[in-house]
Amino acid sequence: MHSMVVISIKSKKIQSTIVIVVSLLLVFLCIAIQSISQNSTDSLKTDSLFKANQINNANAGKGNIVSQKVDTRPLLARVGFDLNTSFWVNTYSTFFEFSPVIVYHFPKTYSTGGGPTYVYNHNRLNKTNVNGWGGKVFGRAQLANWLYAATEYQGISSQYISGVDLATGKITKSKTYVPSLFFSAGINLRLTKRNGINLQLLYDVLHDNVTSPYLGQWTYRLGFGF
Repeated sequence: MHSMVVISIKSKKIQSTIVIVVSLLLVFLCIAIQSISQNSTDSLKTDSLFKANQINNANAGKGNIVSQKVDTRPLLARVGFDLNTSFWVNTYSTFFEFSPVIVYHFPKTYSTGGGPTYVYNHNRLNKTNVNGWGGKVFGRAQLANWLYAATEYQGISSQYISGVDLATGKITKSKTYVPSLFFSAGINLRLTKRNGINLQLLYDVLHDNVTSPYLGQWTYRLGFGF
């Protein structure tokens, strides 16, 4: 029985590690796809312009200058770093969440990213702490200078209280993989061209009242962008 428990715990740790690794790989994959797409587009434009200039030179004896839309942003303008956190206290629980993420910004409206997540819960009634580790990937659309919408998948290997012995007061903890699918909207306040503060309201359509580290389907996050 003991060996089965050890195997189960190791399995949950492996799931959590896989989620984090996949999150980071997706971010770098998006960056690679964007670069390859841009290089292919530039190559096609170059070939087209060369042929057009040949025709123009043959007919008019001179070439025309054609403007090209090329993403010339430096890497730091394309990639950002955010720190997201959430905290609340009520009569029976203290909750804390921390999540650093890497964000890739496409030229106009959209951005994508991912990173690890840590959650902490303290049950104030029976003085018990539970923790969770995992990762997330998300997509975001900037609807206005101050307003955005986002969707996010998050997976956490999370502890939860699975039983309480009323006679002895002994607490039994269990661990399981908890998926979350968030739909959210947020507002951001720009402090500088790169730095800002954002407040996000999220709704989890996969919320489980027993195993989820969140108190309900609704939660919030306060973020700092760099």
